[in-house]
Amino acid sequence: MKVLQITHMSASLIHKDYNDAVIRSWNSKVAQKLKKYNPEIDVECWAQERKLKRERTFSKNKIKYRVFPTTFSLKFSFEFSIPLLKALRKEKKAILHLHGCYTLLTYLICLLYGKRQPIVIQNHGDRHPLGHFKRYPWLKLLFPVLWIFEQFAKFCLKRADVFFVNSKKEKDFLRSVTNAKVEIQGMGVSDELFPKISKKKAKKELGLKKKTILFVGTLKKNKGAHHLIKAMEGINAELVIAGKGSYEQELKKTAKKYFPNTKFPGYIQGRKKKLYLSAADVFVLPSYTEGRPVSVMEALSYKIPVVATNAGGIPKLVNEGKNGFLIPVKNEKILSKKIQKALNYDFRDFSGNFRWKKIIENTINHYKIVYKSYFG
Repeated sequence: MKVLQITHMSASLIHKDYNDAVIRSWNSKVAQKLKKYNPEIDVECWAQERKLKRERTFSKNKIKYRVFPTTFSLKFSFEFSIPLLKALRKEKKAILHLHGCYTLLTYLICLLYGKRQPIVIQNHGDRHPLGHFKRYPWLKLLFPVLWIFEQFAKFCLKRADVFFVNSKKEKDFLRSVTNAKVEIQGMGVSDELFPKISKKKAKKELGLKKKTILFVGTLKKNKGAHHLIKAMEGINAELVIAGKGSYEQELKKTAKKYFPNTKFPGYIQGRKKKLYLSAADVFVLPSYTEGRPVSVMEALSYKIPVVATNAGGIPKLVNEGKNGFLIPVKNEKILSKKIQKALNYDFRDFSGNFRWKKIIENTINHYKIVYKSYFG
């Protein structure tokens, strides 16, 4: 069995070091876990990149990577690569696992190859065209254009076989569009984060002397970290904002004004990430919009109470009063109150299996079903 893990956008749209980002992208993470638990499967990672002039091919951890030059690149979901689409012609008996549901590349792959070979689509939190009105009301001015694009999206997505989504709302929408299998399943928590380090040891090594509030994520405005910094004013605790992104300097300015002792350790992974998770007393994610955030799953796996916005798939993870609290978007007053409450609250229910092994087992089961239906 051969599986192509295909991501939908140029890594350089978010990361300066797009070469490294290709290895850290979600399609690459799924490929790595597939190889770990099912080494017999032939897995490749495909991507498109607007900064490339010709295809770049390399191998890492027994996985072949192919990065194709982008033909058209507007922003995020509006990109496609003709060289990538042409290369798919030669992959007659491969499962196409597409990362990104409502994207131009996904639509074109479904249109050209759907019902000819199996297509699995992983939604990472993106919305269908008409689903953006709540966040961007001004888009209603473009309703006729978006309506046409929505019909095109529905037509193309009907040609896929399996969808993995982050929320019940998204599941219900896709079930109204297609008869394909639709399941709620996100990404997993890395096995490398276990076993935990003792809280006392982690705090000592990191130099954290008070209770610790932790945020982990890409530093961009819609992650809401600036609201967290402002909400921390007057709270006797330490704040750690971990991650990299275009909004980092703005966050540091905000911290200087509202919570000067905020720590910015940058992008954390491996043992460093284990240390911060082990040291944390409360995890906060005040995003404007989300899919099924791995950072929340990581925190819950460490039995860290979570304070997060009632956005996307978060309510499927955070059980009010049992493993954390849900808050409205952009409400610093309520966020501050919930953080203080979480620091002194007795949470008891941290059940839930977010480990990669379980997720890969379910994914493989779907692969086998669709592969057999196409190729016998």
